[in-house]
Amino acid sequence: MDYTSSESSKAGAAPGRASMQKVGTQVHRDIYIHYRKNTKSIVLAEKRQYLNEKVLSNGSSKELLSLTNQLLGKEKKATLPDSLPCDKLCENLMSFFVDKIDTIKSNLCYKIA
Repeated sequence: MDYTSSESSKAGAAPGRASMQKVGTQVHRDIYIHYRKNTKSIVLAEKRQYLNEKVLSNGSSKELLSLTNQLLGKEKKATLPDSLPCDKLCENLMSFFVDKIDTIKSNLCYKIA
């Protein structure tokens, strides 16, 4: 399937649709439906071919995951907040881990006793 086949299919569907809307006969409707189905199948085949080429061109699973996220429209999220200054962020992380260690330590002491 090449670019010209899909363009010619779309061009064929346009007059069929216009005729169907003007006259409204069953023949024009059938012609329009035929061209619409043909165009849809060509576009679907071209999408499939494009995606296959993209998937096969990726060398690693990391690149494939990146492509999948891009195709699905998922955006990369920042792992650390941008709104906090660096020193405040460091203090928050430190206090989180100190609290976490204290919790684990108290649970261990409670289970031993």
